[in-house]
Amino acid sequence: MVNLTSCSDWELVTQKENQSEAFAELFGRHRNWVFRAAAGLANDQYLADDITQEVFLRVYQQRNSLKKQAKFETYLYRVTVNTTRELMRKQGRQNKLDEIHDLHLPTEPGVENRETAINRLEQVLSILSKKQREVI
Repeated sequence: MVNLTSCSDWELVTQKENQSEAFAELFGRHRNWVFRAAAGLANDQYLADDITQEVFLRVYQQRNSLKKQAKFETYLYRVTVNTTRELMRKQGRQNKLDEIHDLHLPTEPGVENRETAINRLEQVLSILSKKQREVI
């Protein structure tokens, strides 16, 4: 029997034996992180619970077709973001990422569009939290 606590995340996902135990280990390692990410994106803790369950359900369902990526967390984050967007759209709500995307900032503003681009950038920044603005 394999010691699951010493397995990498990718080894747990692709575990052929003891799949239930391997997935329980994976869930235990990452559930709090996925929940925090989902809660931050959705700004709703109840929805974040649903998102967390859906993320791990999708990982489980896709386990046989997954290709190992550089970091499991990178893959898990993408699944979390995509799941959050999808569930929020189903509820008729937008998340912060969609609001930013919907502003359609020009990629290379010309001189005549400079003021418009600055106003749109300020709109984008106002959507972000104080901590996120500090990073930028």
